[in-house]
Amino acid sequence: MKISLLSIIFLILVQLTLNAQEKYIIISGGLTKPLADFADNDFDNSDAGFATNGYNIGFELGHFFNPWFGIGGSFKFNNSGFDSQRFNDTLSVRFENKADMDTIYLYSGDYNLHNFLAGPYGKIDLGSHFSIFGNAFIGVLSTFRPDQTLFYKKYSEPDPVNLYSAGKLAAAFAWNFGGGILVKVSDGFGIVLKADYIASNPEFEVFDYETLLIVKEVQAVRYVNFNIGLTLRM
Repeated sequence: MKISLLSIIFLILVQLTLNAQEKYIIISGGLTKPLADFADNDFDNSDAGFATNGYNIGFELGHFFNPWFGIGGSFKFNNSGFDSQRFNDTLSVRFENKADMDTIYLYSGDYNLHNFLAGPYGKIDLGSHFSIFGNAFIGVLSTFRPDQTLFYKKYSEPDPVNLYSAGKLAAAFAWNFGGGILVKVSDGFGIVLKADYIASNPEFEVFDYETLLIVKEVQAVRYVNFNIGLTLRM
């Protein structure tokens, strides 16, 4: 159902692009800030993502049919870290009384997020050099959960044991609301300041530290991109 919906959106975009009066490309980058459970580092919250601030780069393509309304799409790559220190501090306390276990710790990589989104734009010109604009997009977010390896060391053994290793990819429906300010420098060139809220609910296989089993859990991914970029008019 989701694939069919995205196919219809793509075909509409192609058709409308042929009739567009103005076309813009926005190339941008900036800060990524995780929100809500995705940013939570409370070990007792089973939905906590332990995500930390990161960065993003990407581009948008917009097609305007009049000065106020258009349609377009975007691709963004986001990188967010994983708060390994906070995670391991709590993990070591929880497992310190386990029989025959000296220490337990997690090595983790970063979150990598790729979103492919499309939908309508709205724009209001404020004089000849400034505009405000907004977008409401839907699409797909591919979330690469960090490569993680969980080790523990027994008192009776000299070397640590690999208890669990994982690096997962999940794709899920995503939505985005964003907006910003466009500063026109010339007829074909401008500077844009933009913020975007992105949300998705991918499902992963994860290690349950209570039962010590592999279970499936939905990770609510919520984050904001704060970007500065260049806009080129075609």
